Amino acid sequence: HAFESIRVKGDGNTDAGITAPVGGYFTTQVNVGDRVREGDLLGEILDLDAIPLSEIRAPQSGVVMLIRRLSPVNAHDTLVISASLEQG
Repeated sequence: HAFESIRVKGDGNTDAGITAPVGGYFTTQVNVGDRVREGDLLGEILDLDAIPLSEIRAPQSGVVMLIRRLSPVNAHDTLVISASLEQG
């Protein structure tokens, strides 16, 4: 497989990731390396009965750099880290 090289902007601050607004079970809709646009659905937090509690959407366009794979989450846990693409 050939992979496309990309350059992203960011300072590597993992504390600046997208966090869970509520506790529950996080299900992902994207993978590491996916390009996303502002507002794209990244995943959902569900309750024990699989009822959606919160949608997690991309706050900016960019690339998914890290995603939480362990399903149970608490409020304020980091779920996704994305980075903006460097232009040029």
